[in-house]
Amino acid sequence: MSIRGRLTLFFVAFALVAIGLTSIVSVAIVRNRAMADANQAFITARAQLATSLRLRYQTFENASTFSSVQEVVRQVTTYKDKADYGFGSPEEDLARRKQLHDDLADANWEWTGTRSGSFFALTDYKGRVIYASTSRQAWGSDALTLKPVAQAYDTAGGFRGAGVVRSDDPALVALGPLPDSPTGAFVVFAAATAPSGVAAAAFVQGVSADHLLRDVALEDHGTLLELVGDDGGGGLPPAVRAAGLALADDAVPIEVRDGGTRWLVQRFPLTALDSTTPIATVLVARDLDVGLEVLNQVPLLLAVAALLPLGLALALATVIGERLTRPIVELEGAARQVAAGNLDTTVPVQSTDEIGRLGAAFNQMTEGLRERDRIKRTFKKYLAPEVVDYLLTHPEAQALGGQRRELTVLFSDLAGFTTLAESLEPEAVIGLLNEYFTEVSRRVVERGGTIDKYIGDAIMAFFGAPVPRPEHAAAACLSALDHIEALRVLSARWGRDVLSVRVGLNTGEMIVGNIGGEQGQDYTVIGDAVNLGSRLEGVNKEYGTRIIASESTIRAAGAKIESRELDRVRVKGKTLAVGIYEVLGERGKVARGMTYCTVHYAKGLASLRARDFAWAVIHFEAALAVMPGDGPSATMLERARAFSAAPPPPDWDGVHTLSSK
Repeated sequence: MSIRGRLTLFFVAFALVAIGLTSIVSVAIVRNRAMADANQAFITARAQLATSLRLRYQTFENASTFSSVQEVVRQVTTYKDKADYGFGSPEEDLARRKQLHDDLADANWEWTGTRSGSFFALTDYKGRVIYASTSRQAWGSDALTLKPVAQAYDTAGGFRGAGVVRSDDPALVALGPLPDSPTGAFVVFAAATAPSGVAAAAFVQGVSADHLLRDVALEDHGTLLELVGDDGGGGLPPAVRAAGLALADDAVPIEVRDGGTRWLVQRFPLTALDSTTPIATVLVARDLDVGLEVLNQVPLLLAVAALLPLGLALALATVIGERLTRPIVELEGAARQVAAGNLDTTVPVQSTDEIGRLGAAFNQMTEGLRERDRIKRTFKKYLAPEVVDYLLTHPEAQALGGQRRELTVLFSDLAGFTTLAESLEPEAVIGLLNEYFTEVSRRVVERGGTIDKYIGDAIMAFFGAPVPRPEHAAAACLSALDHIEALRVLSARWGRDVLSVRVGLNTGEMIVGNIGGEQGQDYTVIGDAVNLGSRLEGVNKEYGTRIIASESTIRAAGAKIESRELDRVRVKGKTLAVGIYEVLGERGKVARGMTYCTVHYAKGLASLRARDFAWAVIHFEAALAVMPGDGPSATMLERARAFSAAPPPPDWDGVHTLSSK
């Protein structure tokens, strides 16, 4: 197919996609609006239900409080110690009970609102009915679930409770004809009364679930409520009810299909008013189709709106196709060459319009691809993004050869790794080593360091190149401390605490640059300063330390690092002595005990160099008393004792000569 035809199809497809996206967005907006309205209706329904329940409960409390002071209630509850309410002969007993019932009925009990889908009752401490607003024939029957209530009568402070009872409960049926013949359930309130100071009876009110849910007047908006177990309260479809019951309380509302109708349903607990204990489960649902009716008009509107963009698409395709055909063909051919790996491809630029600028941009792109391809091949192991940015802006740094610069080199090695590796499978060894290198290398790069190479379980890195960094020594010291922290984290993750890390640091002049041939290069550092950093990593073994830095590194790091002078040593193969220091931590983050230890250590080191070996022993012992197990103090204490027994020659300059690398 020609480019013009493709452009035509492209613009037509673009117009159709735009129409489709508009349709999808419109449907989504309307649907989201319907969902939001439903959610708001759920919140409103819940609040209205809680308010209705609270008002009913307050009415019940007012009625029970008022009724408890009635003299007739006091008279009836004084019979609580009798097995029954016998008042003489059966005829006298029946007459007396009827009279008591009528007296209770006349004692303003109708104030409880029993004619609006509720019943009201008074029970004795055994749970038997004394009075029921539904029928006086219920006298003496067991009242609902009030036997557990009766068990609370003997406790001080009274009783308050709430629950849900089905309308077909035998105890509820025994009360007589229920108001309005509800078909679902009753929400029951109970409260103890103590006319003589001892809990003797309980007031009970049952509220029809039908009437309680009917208080939440949302049916006109498509929102329905239903108590779990209520067989007719809310009228939810079976599929909606089943989906709601499968939800957890207060879960996010879900969409349910019942035939061709979409519903949104949520479940929440109905809690007692004086606690958070659930007494029932409520389902709330809404017909979403009520809010989605407007979608039926969207297809027609979109069909009409589609005619204009389709006509414009065809016209643009014809005009632009004529102009773009030839340059695009050339660009297509050049792009095929680039796709095949020929980055030397260019296209002729014959105009200054958009097509000409596109050709020029294509040529610049291929030039940039060539440059980046060369950088990738030369510096493929660099992780730091700023390294790549620096090399792109400083092409001279990519040439073979090097520069003499002051840098800081870091050598680290895992102590005990060989022993651990002998006890593990090769795959496990590689896994641990890769995890360690990943964690440590990331931290080195975050400090601005450049990973030079990995040697077994050792790492070589340097700071200050290729990106110049004035504070490279401090960054290297912090990176060494990162090694210890990373190994601590990994050891806890592995469940192994047998590894430790030793780090050597040195700052000095060294050669940095690309070393190798045109086919393969390494960006690295070389020189005596590099070799000294490698030697200092091994010196940790003799002093029992983890990080040793040369005096040049400590001097360059400045006030950001806390350290202590360990010794002056002459490494193997060198004649000049160098001061070595232990890096203790970042400034202000070293433990107080270590600070005290370093004070004693410094005094011991000064006494040792003054040939006052007895005082040196005392100071090193004091350092160990503060920090038991301090490696440098133990090493120097052993040396001071040896010098006390056999002093060094008179020309001893205080320098310790190392016998091994």
